Amino acid sequence: MTSFFKNTAALLTAAVMCLSLCGCGMRQRVLETEAIPPAAVQEPEAEVPPVPEEPDQSVPSTDDPDSEIREYADDASGVIAEDAEVLIAADIPQQQEAAAVPEGPAPEPAPAAPAAAETADPEAQLSVTVTVPSDDAEKKGAADNENTAESAMQYYTALLDSRLGELFECQRFYIYWEGPEELCTVHKSSVEHKVILLAGAYDSSAKLAEDALHVDEGWVCRKDPGAIVKCIPDSEFASARPGLEAIASREGFASIDAVKKGRLIAIPESLMQSAAGQTAAAVYIACFLYPSLFSDVDPGEAAGTLLSEAGRTVPPAPVTF
Repeated sequence: MTSFFKNTAALLTAAVMCLSLCGCGMRQRVLETEAIPPAAVQEPEAEVPPVPEEPDQSVPSTDDPDSEIREYADDASGVIAEDAEVLIAADIPQQQEAAAVPEGPAPEPAPAAPAAAETADPEAQLSVTVTVPSDDAEKKGAADNENTAESAMQYYTALLDSRLGELFECQRFYIYWEGPEELCTVHKSSVEHKVILLAGAYDSSAKLAEDALHVDEGWVCRKDPGAIVKCIPDSEFASARPGLEAIASREGFASIDAVKKGRLIAIPESLMQSAAGQTAAAVYIACFLYPSLFSDVDPGEAAGTLLSEAGRTVPPAPVTF
């Protein structure tokens, strides 16, 4: 009995050892399998795309818009020329639409709109006059026809503005204007000041206050005006020239530019009493100071036209010295 148990124990011990050895061998194989480096594993080969066939360069194509070979559109309104270097044709819908002209007689053109002269009232046309804008007045002393300006006042005002507008500032004269009273000048708010400006000149007394218009010979000499205008009452105008000579002989006046160059002019006082007379005075002064600009203008004729149109008596002509 004792030997039986000993044999049985030995068999069990051998069986356990066999099982242990089998597990170790299996574990070893698993470990060996897991230890295979990734690089040793072969990946499946990638599919190689087929090589496209070379297109036939002699055959036009419409499939590839970026192709360098000659192309054309299926619906193009053009013809492929065999001897052309670039065989590209494009469809032009506008030309096709223009070509599609319906059959039948051509439609009659719409009647033209009547001109403005045909629709205007004939009597209204006869009453329209053409004015002379200040920037477009021609260098003429008289109008070419009776419709050049609406009035003589408008015409001569535009004429003065047009011609004197060509002067540079350095070409304009300063005027010392003296009223009937000796050594009494004018204020910048006066009509005389406006006449000076209309005649294309500057007023020497423009900066004087209204209560400081009485001046002396020294003030006039310091101003050294380029011209002197003396306004004389119509009743005393017969002695206008002696009055200018008296002004020129005043103390120190011999050195004044106006006296040295002989630019003294006496005008009748009545010209300052109406707009037409003031314009006439401006024409007289401008023609006297800037003769090259008004060589074709007769200031006496201008004054007569202006004053007659205004119903005014024409005074005696100015006197110069």
